[in-house]
Amino acid sequence: MAGNAAPFSFCEVMQTRAQENALLLDGDQRQLIAALDTRAASLLTTPARFAGLYVWGRPGRGKSFIVDNFYASLPVASKKRAHFHDFFRELHQRMMHQPLEAALRAQIGDARLLCFDEFHLHDPGDAMLAKKLLEVALAMHITLILTSNYSPRELLSHPLYHELFVPSIALIEREMTIFALNGERDYRLTAGSDAGCSARAHGCVPGRRPSARHITSRRHGGNFRLRRVITLFMPPRRRIPCCTFVFQHYAKRRRRSWII
Repeated sequence: MAGNAAPFSFCEVMQTRAQENALLLDGDQRQLIAALDTRAASLLTTPARFAGLYVWGRPGRGKSFIVDNFYASLPVASKKRAHFHDFFRELHQRMMHQPLEAALRAQIGDARLLCFDEFHLHDPGDAMLAKKLLEVALAMHITLILTSNYSPRELLSHPLYHELFVPSIALIEREMTIFALNGERDYRLTAGSDAGCSARAHGCVPGRRPSARHITSRRHGGNFRLRRVITLFMPPRRRIPCCTFVFQHYAKRRRRSWII
């Protein structure tokens, strides 16, 4: 580091963030933070080599909170963060013009750090793309961090397809350090905290007709409102209304039906 600047400490970053959110970090979270702190030192001081962390656990356990802060605070310019769906959407578009490996290398670019949020596999086609992604990341000597609600052995769990991904699961278990966040606390239910919320926003789209919109609002308590319009980039491109709602209203109650 230049001058007399203090060395980067992710442990200190997370201590500050925990205090700001009035959070008490549990043992699993502290182990992950320590591992990321060690990896940060390697990224900042040593030649490029592959390192992988696979972070999984139930929703709301702080996976995205910790990894988001690691990504945002790490003083490395060549880094990339992507949601699973966004990355694969772009990859499909690139594959229309170039082979898979070339598309992956172009998409990763010169990034030394690649963070994937909400990594999961239910489609065998995506599983084959993910297999190649792991192989390319290994060959490019980058640091790959995946967060997921599923353990590696639960990926592509459908019995008809699971065997297709078993070699890739073995690669994950062999080449990546696996961390399970198993705390009992669901940080999504902590008022004023973003520790248990994925950075990915989710939306619900009501019907076009005012009557359908009214029915949707009435059926689900009237606790959402339209705030903005979002654009879907998968063809055909279209713009649709986006609504937001109070998390506790939907997370804590059983729903018989949804209009989406």
